Amino acid sequence: MQGFCSAVDKPEWANDPRFAKSDNRADNRDLLVGMINEILVARPAREWVGRLEAVGVPCTLVNRIDQIVSDEQVISRDMVVEMDVPDLGRIKVAGLPLKFSETPGRLERHPPHLGEHTYEVLQELGYDMPRIDALAGRGAIGMPKTQTAGASRISASNPS
Repeated sequence: MQGFCSAVDKPEWANDPRFAKSDNRADNRDLLVGMINEILVARPAREWVGRLEAVGVPCTLVNRIDQIVSDEQVISRDMVVEMDVPDLGRIKVAGLPLKFSETPGRLERHPPHLGEHTYEVLQELGYDMPRIDALAGRGAIGMPKTQTAGASRISASNPS
């Protein structure tokens, strides 16, 4: 608490009874968050990180999505990769989070469209085609427009 208060140039907060203990801070959370926000908007986030780290307060920047996908470390670790997706073209998607030197992984399939594999999954769970069609007809399951009718053609091309 002392370090934080020092870093934000509000040493008097450390002696304020409303914030003296964690229970007090929890009881006055809305007030305290508002006070902290008023202070933090005055300087860039990187400056606050430097000031907080200098007094031993653990902290880090929280990036927006647009900052993450262009981050040097994210790019160098292939944490965001590009792939072709039917009907969408080339898009950026999350890469594999784990990296193994002897067994590197790779993304081989695009992220599915809503309901793209619903028939196959339900068939594997033991649903027959009339039951799947009935669920789709009632709107109980999301299906791509090209699959909402005639499920039997999928069954014939994908026998289980």
